[in-house]
Amino acid sequence: MADWAWGFEEHWDNRDLIRKLLLDKCPDLDIDGNGTDRMIYITCRDDLYLYLKFLRRNGFETDKDFTEYFSRYILERTLDDELFKEYTAKQIEEYSKQAPEFAQYLVNEWWKKFLVRTKVVFQKNPEMQSKMEINNRMDMVALFTQEERDELYSYIEDIFIRNGERCFLTVLADQLCKNYIHKEKKMALSQKDKLQLMEACGAEAKRMCYTTGMLVWMLPNYKARVREWRDDRNGAIQR
Repeated sequence: MADWAWGFEEHWDNRDLIRKLLLDKCPDLDIDGNGTDRMIYITCRDDLYLYLKFLRRNGFETDKDFTEYFSRYILERTLDDELFKEYTAKQIEEYSKQAPEFAQYLVNEWWKKFLVRTKVVFQKNPEMQSKMEINNRMDMVALFTQEERDELYSYIEDIFIRNGERCFLTVLADQLCKNYIHKEKKMALSQKDKLQLMEACGAEAKRMCYTTGMLVWMLPNYKARVREWRDDRNGAIQR
């Protein structure tokens, strides 16, 4: 049997790992607040979880037990249906030592994309306003079952990940679907329509991966400490 009393202490040591790594990148982030900065933290964790799901779905895991351990105890999400999973004392010792290095790699990759793919703006521009209005009007729940939405978003998110994207994956997938439906001007979708939507959004997702510059606008609230990282004159990242 696993030594759970000893192992729990090891899990506890890594409980704030993602938070600490993001603060290493930008110490000013107010992760414990309720604004934009905390949204960055939550989105990072969600995106890392989607990346682990991608590895599992596509058979890219080198150690399935470690991936599950990392997901459960670092991201606090489970990849499989087991409510309670046992690890041996040896596994816990090994995985708790591997977790910080793996987390560092994942957060580094996520942050590099975050700097390039997001743009902090302090007032809405016309394009941003238009997309926000589409988002507010579009009711995906009325058009798709939960299973259909999960399958559609997973398909698009996998394309983003496979082609090098790492951040705001669900946001981008959601925006792609809503833009497509808005352009088609349909109030209901047949199964054929849904397949066409999936194919079209998948192709657009792949195209987006090979474009340069930002893909997501961020409109901070007045308490946010996040800043714009790029020089608008040449797009270079400011350290």
